[in-house]
Amino acid sequence: MVEYDLHIHSTASDGLLNPEEIFKIAYMKRLKGISITDHDTVSSLSQGKRLGFEFGIDFIPGIELSTVYKNKEVHILGYYIDYTDENFNAFLNTLQRSRYDRASKMVKKISDLGYEISFDEVLKTAGENYNSIGRPHIAQVLINKGYFKDIPEVFDKLIGSGKPAYVQKYKVSTFGGIKKILDAGGIPVLAHPMLIEDLDKYGIEKMIKKLKEHGLLGIEVFHTKQSIEDSYWLCSIAERYDLTITGGSDCHGRDRNINYLLGSKGVSTDKVVELKNLRR
Repeated sequence: MVEYDLHIHSTASDGLLNPEEIFKIAYMKRLKGISITDHDTVSSLSQGKRLGFEFGIDFIPGIELSTVYKNKEVHILGYYIDYTDENFNAFLNTLQRSRYDRASKMVKKISDLGYEISFDEVLKTAGENYNSIGRPHIAQVLINKGYFKDIPEVFDKLIGSGKPAYVQKYKVSTFGGIKKILDAGGIPVLAHPMLIEDLDKYGIEKMIKKLKEHGLLGIEVFHTKQSIEDSYWLCSIAERYDLTITGGSDCHGRDRNINYLLGSKGVSTDKVVELKNLRR
């Protein structure tokens, strides 16, 4: 039973719904609680706390950090973080500056390749998401100008890894990301393990074992892009390594059928109680 959706993105990063819209949908779907887990930013969390009181919905402050483990992108969710922690916010400010600088360099490369594009246009497209500005915003400007038909095409031909306008991102190690979450009083959880590129089950389990040694406390078992079979297997891994279980929709807005993903995946209240008990 989905009572808590623990993986939701707002307009503070790359989501299409603002916090108030998220809470309205959660209320409509009768969820007991939610967590907003924006990419590398906590800017929606104070509003989320206020809205939680207004809607009578349990709000769990969260984040999703983009990290690197052996040259693979690995996302770490952090729950119950102290989003006012000065050191943690200084770390996030570094990530945001690196995103901004990276986007600016990529726009310069694209312009040098003959495309008419300015950084101001990208900033305007990002709008409220300027703290999490990234390649999708650049791609959208190019699509709007008729250079490409969709975002995958822009990545494949221009801004994907190894392509002409690609710029390497600022790297945070997965071990480092886990430590930052722990230092902010949070609970680090491995996000959607089955989506990590070029990693089979043997590799995933080996990685989880190593991350556990560095402070990992949970695994996201339930996710819209992980099958039931995946979830059963991940449950067994969580039990084997004494890790808590979480789940969420990874909602960024609507799916291709114009339905809200929010609330489609998640966990029951008893799993959230287990999660809360891990707080230091």
